Amino acid sequence: MGSLIRTWMLRLLGKDENTDVNQFKYLMEWANRIASTKNEEGLRDLIKIVLRPVQAKHMRDAYLKSAHGAPEPLWWPNSMSLFGYSEVLKSNILSYVSQNCVVKDVKEAEELNLASDVLLPTVWHPSSLVNTLGMIGPGLPAKEFEPSTNHCVTYMHPLGIGWVNGGNHSISQAIVRGQGTLVPTEFIDVTSLIQAIRYDGSHWRCIGSGKQLGTPRYPEFGWVWEIGRHLVTLSSTKKPL
Repeated sequence: MGSLIRTWMLRLLGKDENTDVNQFKYLMEWANRIASTKNEEGLRDLIKIVLRPVQAKHMRDAYLKSAHGAPEPLWWPNSMSLFGYSEVLKSNILSYVSQNCVVKDVKEAEELNLASDVLLPTVWHPSSLVNTLGMIGPGLPAKEFEPSTNHCVTYMHPLGIGWVNGGNHSISQAIVRGQGTLVPTEFIDVTSLIQAIRYDGSHWRCIGSGKQLGTPRYPEFGWVWEIGRHLVTLSSTKKPL
C-alpha cells in the first residue's frame, strides 16, 4: 500500500519516472552521452530503438480489434502535427516543407532495408490482415518481397523515418520476415526545421519566439526530433576532407 501511495503522489507531483516528460528527460541524458563521443551511428540506432514500439503498434493493433478497427495511418503531416507560422523560418511550416525540404532528385536516398530501417506501415484491411501473413518471403507462395509502384514511402532525413503511404500490408509482412529493400518515392530533408523548431517534452515550439506549434501524435516523434538535433550538430561540425 505504501508503494502505491508513493507512486500516486509522484504522479500527482509530476515526478513519476514513467511520465512522458520524465522519459524524455532521461532519454536525452543518454542521447547527450552518445553525442559527446561523436557516435552518429549510435544516435541512429537510438532513434530506431525509440520508434520500434510505434512501428509495432501500427503493425499489431488491427489484430486486437474487430474489422476496420485499425488505427489511423501514419501520414507524416498529421502524425508530426507541426502546424502554424515559424518566425525563424518566416513561413508557414507546411508551406516551407513543400517549397524547401522536398528533395526533387532522390539520389541521396539509398535503399531502405526493411529488416533494419524504420518504416511505419499501418495494416488495416480485413482480408489483407489474413491473406498476407505467411505468403510473402523466401520459400513462400508469393515469393520474396519485390518493390512495386504500389509501394509509396516518404523518407525523412536525418531522422531515418520511412512513412509508408502505399503497400502497407506487403511492407509489413516483409518487416516481419526481415527481408526486402525499397527506394523511397519521396525524400524530405528536415534539417532546417530541426534548427528552427524544438520539442520541449510535450509540444513543438518555435526556437525564436517560444510559440507552441502543435503536439506530435506520439511523443516518440518529438523524442527522435531532439536526437536528430545531435545528428545535425555533429554533421555541421565535421571537418571537410
